[in-house]
Amino acid sequence: MVIMNIHEKLSTARKKRHLSQKCMAKKLGMSVNGYAKIERGETRVYNPNLKKIADVLGLEMLELFIEDDADIKIINDKKIADENEKKPNKRSTLLDINLKLKSLQLVTKLQQEALTHKELEISYLREVIELLKHNKFSL
Repeated sequence: MVIMNIHEKLSTARKKRHLSQKCMAKKLGMSVNGYAKIERGETRVYNPNLKKIADVLGLEMLELFIEDDADIKIINDKKIADENEKKPNKRSTLLDINLKLKSLQLVTKLQQEALTHKELEISYLREVIELLKHNKFSL
């Protein structure tokens, strides 16, 4: 069983789609170096940017968080999804509940990280305002 980190999954997905880091950076409106740091795991990527990256790669965000050989699979094929809906069983119901639970847990975690990031940003901005008030910082 191989467990990949998000940054490894992003790199693998990009390579499967024959996209360069330069192309990804351009599509995302960021520097090549900035995007490369994300793929190397040197930069944390927050929910809005992660969603943009997943969209460019044609992935659901949840696919970045589940293990490659997990029992939970995201079904994009309408025919298969329709067949599964016609034959509900305990396993599919439990997997559906488990998928929804994991999805909510991940959304909550990402929102908490984004909130922490915003609080840090606010504290930095307050420091800048104080410096400007005391003329210790000039533009």
